[in-house]
Amino acid sequence: MSSERTVRVSLSVRLSLLIFIVTLGTGTALTVTGYAFYQRNMERKYISLGQGLTDTAAEILSGEDLERYLAGGVDEGYAVTRALLRNLFKHNALTTLYVVKFIPDGSVFLFDASGEDEIPLGFLDPWNEGFPEEEKLPFLEGREIAPEIYNSNFGTVLTVHSPVRYSNGEAARGFYVAADFSMERLSRERQEFFLYLSLISLAVALAFALIHWYIVRRSVVLPVYALAGAAGEFLAGQDLGRDQRSSLRKLAALSIHTGDELQVLSESLAELEKRIWAYIGNLNDPGHRPVKDSQTGLHNRDALYNNVNLFIHRFHEGNYHAFWLFDLDRFKQLNETYGRASGDEAIRGCA
Repeated sequence: MSSERTVRVSLSVRLSLLIFIVTLGTGTALTVTGYAFYQRNMERKYISLGQGLTDTAAEILSGEDLERYLAGGVDEGYAVTRALLRNLFKHNALTTLYVVKFIPDGSVFLFDASGEDEIPLGFLDPWNEGFPEEEKLPFLEGREIAPEIYNSNFGTVLTVHSPVRYSNGEAARGFYVAADFSMERLSRERQEFFLYLSLISLAVALAFALIHWYIVRRSVVLPVYALAGAAGEFLAGQDLGRDQRSSLRKLAALSIHTGDELQVLSESLAELEKRIWAYIGNLNDPGHRPVKDSQTGLHNRDALYNNVNLFIHRFHEGNYHAFWLFDLDRFKQLNETYGRASGDEAIRGCA
């Protein structure tokens, strides 16, 4: 069938690829968006957790006690506080937990609950050497310090600070409870979440693609195939004979009720079928220009021209049309010898 020979890529394949690409693209966009929300929420979760822990630790301390400890007044309260801080450290997956006083030259340690190698009381860490004054001031004045996530030699770290206050609620300048969280765990959780979300999105995309493919195939592809098949069968005919009339009626009788352009096309083909046969019928209609010879009952020259035009327009590879020309020898002699009535009889006999 000629319509099949001109097909390069099936309509079904094109629509299936389009549906899959659209659904996969939508799933990918949803995955990226979901991952971005998840990442932001997880960071907020860790920041909130860290802030809550350091705030809790800061509440069991007071500025007066810390000043006394720095002055050398270590007592039973110091040991109890250190035990509480270590317990808080062990049960919350912290990297470090310490209490310091920030001074212009660095930070002086009061408690270090991070491990066995505890930094001793009064140890000076010149961590802020070379820092601009505007970066030192918030720590020196006891302001609220915003949590910070940064990359260090130990990986991605979240650092949280909570200021310590005196018994009257006034900020103890420079005194802070600080904690570091390793964000490697968060990174692993994010990777796992992204993997699960990607798999779910891919599965949903495939499911939607199959559903849409089934719907589109049933409502679009199959009706188009039916129209193309009937039209191809009609075009493959050798002439406008009985078989082709049957195939044309098959084309026009397609029952497509999709309520869209395909139904309009089907109805248009049905109307086209009526007009084709009306045109063919008019060739032999006595009310129109005569198309038959009165003596022989055969089609005349006008009918020949009409049919020739029809055949030429329908000519395609593999189909050929032939015309036979008959000449009656010595017909003039027959007319002159036996009369025109005998000549007419001879023509009718040959016809």
